Amino acid sequence: MSHFIKKITTGGNKFSGIFLAALKVALAIALFPIALITFHYVTSEESWVYYIVICLIIICSAMYIILPFMSDYSKLAGYVKHLSFDRIVKPPKLESSIAVIELSESLDLLKKSWEKKQREVLEKIAEIKLLFSSIPEVMFIINESLIISKVNNAAEQVFGSNLIGMSLREITDNKILLGAVRWVLHDQVSKRVELYLGAPIERDYQVLIEVYDSKENGEKNLIIMMHDVSELKRTEKMLADFIANASHEVRTPLTGIIGIIETLDIDGWDDKEARKLFIPMIREQAYCMKNLIDDLLSLSSIERRLNTPPTEIVDIAQVVDLVVKQLEWEAMQSKIAVIRNIDEHLPSILGDFNELSQVVFNLLANALKYSGHDKEIKIDIGVTDVVPRNGVFTQENSKAIFISIADQGNGIAGEHLPRLTERFYRIEPSRSKKLGGTGLGLAIVKQILLRHRGFLNIESTVGKGSIFTVYLPILSDRYE
Repeated sequence: MSHFIKKITTGGNKFSGIFLAALKVALAIALFPIALITFHYVTSEESWVYYIVICLIIICSAMYIILPFMSDYSKLAGYVKHLSFDRIVKPPKLESSIAVIELSESLDLLKKSWEKKQREVLEKIAEIKLLFSSIPEVMFIINESLIISKVNNAAEQVFGSNLIGMSLREITDNKILLGAVRWVLHDQVSKRVELYLGAPIERDYQVLIEVYDSKENGEKNLIIMMHDVSELKRTEKMLADFIANASHEVRTPLTGIIGIIETLDIDGWDDKEARKLFIPMIREQAYCMKNLIDDLLSLSSIERRLNTPPTEIVDIAQVVDLVVKQLEWEAMQSKIAVIRNIDEHLPSILGDFNELSQVVFNLLANALKYSGHDKEIKIDIGVTDVVPRNGVFTQENSKAIFISIADQGNGIAGEHLPRLTERFYRIEPSRSKKLGGTGLGLAIVKQILLRHRGFLNIESTVGKGSIFTVYLPILSDRYE
């Protein structure tokens, strides 16, 4: 029994609070009749001193009951006030009444539920901010006064940092964009436009502008989304140029063949001398067309596989040996000595044997064509960790195999070097066609090396010759 009384009076739980509240009320009730009896007695004896004592007893009994309630309600009021200011506080300890205690517990449950919902909302806000910041398109949110309130990372990369609070007019004076913004604000409907920004970086954009009502201030806000289409437009232009160039390149030998046939029709196919003169010309033009179509098909095939890295294990020394044998006759005809210097400890790499053979073939064939007679071509093959600054290797792939082909030709002027790998680009078109070139050889080399994550470096001095160096990455664990 004593253990139960101790538990409910000192447990600090709801039962202890109920017990103490009931005890206070019982004491007050017990004091009240005593006070009445005493009051009756003292009034009959006409003792005002006792009368005052009895009044004090009644007042004290009332305060004994009321003051704890007032204290608990004051604690609850303070607790609710703290919650309203998002402060983290413990619920107060209340012991005056079961109703007050239950109210306190309900408030505590409400607080926990509110904190859970607050965490969920904050997580959603963080996710939305992260999503907004990581969107690759340039995005702004502006108000009716064109003041920027939010931007993402892409916008800061294009227009700079500290954009929030600036006016849209401060970061661009593009009339198309500003006119579209005014139009959307006036008509309250979305709009799409295309525009070109010349600064800070020359780019083409497709822009979508949406309007919505801001719940913060009741104003109209605009979301401006700018999708970069520069690469798409560049590709479209390249495709148009490629089709135009390819059509021209195909038309040229076709025109020659048609002209020869028409000439034979006039003079007669029975003329032996005419056939002897013109048939080799037809054959030459036909082979030009065949070579061009072969190169076009090869280029198309390589570009389709551009994002698929090769997986064969290739011995570069074998590639070079094979190509040198294939072009041995051409070298002998031009009296050109091909000298090879190959590192004995050359590692194998991941690659495509046929494609890498085509790279070496195109480069060596060009060197033979443009070197002239009685010259030397040096082929050096080895491993290096000194890669030109325009290299694409990461720290993991810091070592590379290099294949350097140096000729003793006339050399190439510096203004032509950046464009040598463009399709159909020729320094001397007439000479190139005379030598059987299609204008696609170095373009094919470039695409093959892109697929192999390698690159081509070109150095040339007019009057001395050129050096074409291929760099192919090798993993560090493949080389010791």
